[in-house]
Amino acid sequence: MTSIHTIPLHLGDFLSDTVHLSPAELGAYFRLIAFHYRLGPDGLPDDETQLRRVTGMDNKSWRSSRELILGFFEKSGDRRWVHARVQKTLFGIAQKTGQNRDKALKRWNSPNAAASDQQCHGNAIHKP
Repeated sequence: MTSIHTIPLHLGDFLSDTVHLSPAELGAYFRLIAFHYRLGPDGLPDDETQLRRVTGMDNKSWRSSRELILGFFEKSGDRRWVHARVQKTLFGIAQKTGQNRDKALKRWNSPNAAASDQQCHGNAIHKP
């Protein structure tokens, strides 16, 4: 999977979906989304301690907010937490990456690829 350095944030959707969250819950939710992007399409582990640590919440806050925050996620078949919008974005990125890779391989394996290699030997600075 491609390493994700930026994530899309659709402010209208994000704000309307999270207006009922407290600032701490909003931060926890956002941190879980960011962690999901970092881990990839497999999603978040079903590990209470790890999820709580990712959110940055203390035990009491996590216990009282857990159900609300994890309500944005669903359990996958292998019992990991996934977010539908994150999954859609990650699969789109993977598809685009694959298409770009295929185009590059096709370009470099074409009969014209040899001409490109020969053209690369010359440049603006002449070397003897």
